[in-house]
Amino acid sequence: MGVLAKDPSVMSSLYSLTMDGTAQAIKKAGSLIKRKKSQGITRMIVPGSPAAMKFSDQTPSEKAGFWTQSCLIEAGAIPPLLNLLYSFNKSMQENAAAALLKLSKHASGKKVMVESGGLRSILAVEINRKMDEAIPGLVDLIREGTPCGRKNAVVALFGLVLYPGNRQRVIGAGTVPLLLDILASPDKHELITDSVALLATLAESFEATFTILRASSLPLITRILQYSTSQAAKEHCVSILVFCCNNGGDEAMGVLAKDPSVMSSLYSLTMDGTAQAIKKAGSLIKSLHKFHETRTWGQGCQAFTQEQSVHVW
Repeated sequence: MGVLAKDPSVMSSLYSLTMDGTAQAIKKAGSLIKRKKSQGITRMIVPGSPAAMKFSDQTPSEKAGFWTQSCLIEAGAIPPLLNLLYSFNKSMQENAAAALLKLSKHASGKKVMVESGGLRSILAVEINRKMDEAIPGLVDLIREGTPCGRKNAVVALFGLVLYPGNRQRVIGAGTVPLLLDILASPDKHELITDSVALLATLAESFEATFTILRASSLPLITRILQYSTSQAAKEHCVSILVFCCNNGGDEAMGVLAKDPSVMSSLYSLTMDGTAQAIKKAGSLIKSLHKFHETRTWGQGCQAFTQEQSVHVW
């Protein structure tokens, strides 16, 4: 084997034989290749080291696997696998993570992963996986938990949606309808402020806004804005209304324009609210005034057209 190892043409000849040789020749050439690979690995390991002792205890198939890992690492497989961790294809992401786990068992594999910033990527994937498990559990707790459990779940979800990447997960888990149920329930006053805080963060999304509008829940929000004793709850309500008007357009504006309590609640907030609340309330007041003016102008034009038609007849 020592003589063969020094001849660079041997391996290429053996590989060539495995492609076009007889069945017996392929078997013999394959056996010789495996033995040569195994010896190559043994030479790479420092005698007497922990790696050497571990390698000597491995079966032939484990030694071949070790050699394959070494080849993949040297060929630069780790950076592309790290990129696949961000794939939208769940199966591809899981396979990449499994491959990286195996390559990380090789000493040089760990080094390449650290140098490539792989620890951050692997940690991000692990966090995402945990979020996929945690968020549905918290939503179930809002649906079926005790009053204390519901409150803790709402607060926990609020903390999670501060990271924008989690918002779609929370919305997709069916959180918005549950929050609207809480706001409509007369026996869950202790959850109101936390619920409107979470809803205000989610309402920035079109999907959450449309859920609110489809459920005809704007009157719920305006009622809390009018009667709540919590300044924080009032400010969150204004945020929800602003997002609903921005995303829902005339549909949302029309509902608010018909509610006589809205303008007085907004003006009240501009007098004693926080700087942020005053800014949001002022913006919504301007939008409602503009909506009223546009609608009045449109109705005036329509009346004028009808009057002209009467004179013609």
